[in-house]
Formats: sequence, C-alpha cells, structure tokens
Amino acid sequence: MTARFYLLVGMTLISTAALGCSCAKPVMTLEEEIRRAFGFAAAIVQAQAIGVKDESGISATHKGPPPPVQKQRVTWQVTHAWKGSYEPSSTIESVTGGLYGGCGFTVKKGEVYILYLSGPMPFSLSTCGESKPLNEAAPEIIILDALANGAGA
Repeated sequence: MTARFYLLVGMTLISTAALGCSCAKPVMTLEEEIRRAFGFAAAIVQAQAIGVKDESGISATHKGPPPPVQKQRVTWQVTHAWKGSYEPSSTIESVTGGLYGGCGFTVKKGEVYILYLSGPMPFSLSTCGESKPLNEAAPEIIILDALANGAGA
C-alpha cells in the first residue's frame, strides 16, 4: 500500500511538471476580473523592461535546447501608475519563471507590460496573475483608468 501511494504521488508530480502551468481562476467578465485584481494588488503600473537577467542556471556550455520559459530577474521603469506609490521613472524588480518554467513568462528588454504587483520586491510574476504585455491590455486600460479615478469603485 505504501509503495502504491508513493508511485501515485510520483506520477502526479511528473505529470504536473510535464503538463506545465495550470491556473484555477473563477469565471468572470473582464471588468469583474480587473475590479477583483485592483482590489487585491498593492500596485498596478505600466512599466518598460530596462534590464533582463537570466537566472535559470543554464550554463553557456549547455548543449540542449533552453527551457521554453526561463527564470528571469527583470528591472522595470514605471511609465504610469494606476494604484500604489510608484511614480513614473521609478524602478522596480521582478522575477519570472521558476521551477521548470511553470507558470512564468519570458520578458525581453524594451517590452512594456501592465504589472499587477503584490508582496515584497522582487515581485513574482506569472501567467496566473493579471500582468501582461501592454499590446494585449487595451480593454483593461479603460477599466483601470475608471477605477483609478474612482469611477465605478
């Protein structure tokens, strides 16, 4: 019985790692989702990646293909804030990726994102959160502007 238990646990862990990220989110409209995220986030900013450092531990002599999502430390320059104490031109640090890349995403220097931040710096970012590239966030910006200005709060 004990051997079967460990086999089951091992198979579950392997299949979870093989399948990648799985985020459980409640079904909501975009506005409900952004309102909820606005309430939970300590800060919500638009920021540009000004520094990206690979922290995945892959050596320069690594022969195989890189993982699809690497662990990165990103330095961001804030260009706009909807919530929180960050002013335009202030910098923040984040980490993306993690164990096996999991729910992380890859950032390139120069990219602009909408970041939903909570917890201590460096902020942890993942695909399970609301953070996303600016070019995918146009409808959210209208909602964030209204919430930041007190409309519909």
